[in-house]
Amino acid sequence: SPAYSLTLDQLDQLNTTVYQYPSKALNTIHDIEQQLHAYLDPQVLQLRMSAFKCETYLQLGENAAAINLARFNEAKAKRLKLDEARPYFLNCMAQAYVHYGNYQQALPLIHSSITMSRRLKQPQALINGLWLRSQLDAKVQHNDTAIEDLRLALDLYPQVKQQDQQWLLTP
Repeated sequence: SPAYSLTLDQLDQLNTTVYQYPSKALNTIHDIEQQLHAYLDPQVLQLRMSAFKCETYLQLGENAAAINLARFNEAKAKRLKLDEARPYFLNCMAQAYVHYGNYQQALPLIHSSITMSRRLKQPQALINGLWLRSQLDAKVQHNDTAIEDLRLALDLYPQVKQQDQQWLLTP
């Protein structure tokens, strides 16, 4: 329906707004969430909105809220058998732990996300995971592996357009 496509356009715009104007993005997320019940597949849209909200919390420095939201929605995606959503929430949790400086918690989440993204053919999540792992490698002075992950992410970027379900992509 036209309303459904309008929401998808809004979601695509949120993909960049989350990183540039997180407060504005959070308001838009709340507005869209109020309308979700009218759409064809509200569970997928709810999970995508939660992925945006999780990233928005990270951008606002609300790491505890991001971890809680990511844990809840990763379990929800697993329960709903929407495994393609899970790596996005693993990435969100990992990034929150990186912000806390807790690399021991972050690294297994990143590796799980990357592995799951490859298996489920989710280039957006894979690029996000590689980008996050490169940041972590750079923080601990593993610059060669950080550069390698960034190059791989750049090489994978054209595959994003071929992904069936759009979720969240780091700009």
